[in-house]
Amino acid sequence: MVAVTAFAGFAPVVSAAPLAETLSGRILLQVEENGEAWYVFPGDLKRYYLGRPDDAFQIMRQLGLGATSDFINGYGYTPYPRHVWGKILLDVQTNGEAYYIYPVSGNAHYLGRPADAFSIMRGLGLGISNADLARIPIAASSNLPVTIIENVYDNPEADIDNINFGY
Repeated sequence: MVAVTAFAGFAPVVSAAPLAETLSGRILLQVEENGEAWYVFPGDLKRYYLGRPDDAFQIMRQLGLGATSDFINGYGYTPYPRHVWGKILLDVQTNGEAYYIYPVSGNAHYLGRPADAFSIMRGLGLGISNADLARIPIAASSNLPVTIIENVYDNPEADIDNINFGY
């Protein structure tokens, strides 16, 4: 009875939310591989492979949310409203400039050219293990990372039937 009472006030800290919900809007870097970048889209809680800079830029354009210039420019250095955290805003009144609203702070980051956008995404990315990343479903429309297999034909003893293609 004493042991039960002693532990009754202590509850283990366990998140009830699925991992995709917890990481919604985040850029994830697959640290156990080659640092592949993934975006967890808040709209469907699935992950999208960002690939090369041009691929990442295209994903941002496809998943972006249109917003007026007044809305985008109205916050300056103050955090945006929570309903846009983790989303990519596209300015529909100018040239469609893209802004990533960082879900940790609510601040906007201008994405500019593909290389700039890719650099920002990598800089704000969160490292994740393969096991945890596997808990977040991949969007059906997402590209997948390419696994390069070297010297398969140079080794006649290679077991072709047991090659892991990474998906």
